[in-house]
Amino acid sequence: VKAQSAVPAKGMIISAQADSPAAANYKVTKKTGTLTVDKKKITVITPDATKTYDGAPLTANGRIKGLVKGETVTFRTTGSRTSVGDTVNSYSLKWDGTAKKSNYTVEEELGVLTVEAADTPAPGPAPGPTPGPAPGPAGGLGGPAGALGGGPATADLGDDPTPLTDLDDGDTPLADFGAWALINLIAMILTVIISLLLIIFHFVNRRRDEEDAESRTTAAAEDDDESVMKKKLLVRLAGLIPAFAAIIVFFLTEDMSLPMQMVDKWTIPMIIILVIEGIVALLAKKKTEEDDETDEQYA
Repeated sequence: VKAQSAVPAKGMIISAQADSPAAANYKVTKKTGTLTVDKKKITVITPDATKTYDGAPLTANGRIKGLVKGETVTFRTTGSRTSVGDTVNSYSLKWDGTAKKSNYTVEEELGVLTVEAADTPAPGPAPGPTPGPAPGPAGGLGGPAGALGGGPATADLGDDPTPLTDLDDGDTPLADFGAWALINLIAMILTVIISLLLIIFHFVNRRRDEEDAESRTTAAAEDDDESVMKKKLLVRLAGLIPAFAAIIVFFLTEDMSLPMQMVDKWTIPMIIILVIEGIVALLAKKKTEEDDETDEQYA
């Protein structure tokens, strides 16, 4: 048997020459091998992504790792999330390129798209009427331009046209929490009623005092009567101060077009004004009682 002098290439069969006399001395047995090409593993990767809800869809592009160089497929990341919650960042893979599906095994590493709830801002006070600029010296009633009968008052703002009252966004001089307080209204009404009663009682008692004064003809008695009437009038007029204060504070701090609540931060000042009115009423009553005792002594 003559062996081939050339080194055979991988996968070629080494054969003996059939015309050799020694070929009859051998028995040839064939064993056929198998050539196996395993599938290549490719990995589809889509990333995680997170954002706060803003009404726009959340997406994040993925990729393929492991394709043989020069081979292609059509790959697209399809995952999308708009509302609050989470979902898998999915994908679409089409074997319409040069790569064949039968040559690959696909593994997945898929991320999650998460949309978180947006923070809810604390409710601010309800918008109310914006106060105009505070009157300057020229706009006052005592100023030349603002005097009664004079020309129109003009506030000089200089180069900056910004109003003199500067409110931040959402600020309002009206009631807190976008509502008005019922207790404040009741306190104002009671204060005004007590003040009106003081004035009414003053004129009723004055008529009675004038009748009593007619029965006393001495100069000392007349002077006492005049002094007493003045003191009574001053006490009752003092009751108008809390009444006006209650009215001003209420209408500057409360907006009755808004929803109603029981109390707010102005409730305590309103109650204090009511208490002051009550004290004035007690003083007026005490003064009346003292005067009645004096009248009895003259009688």
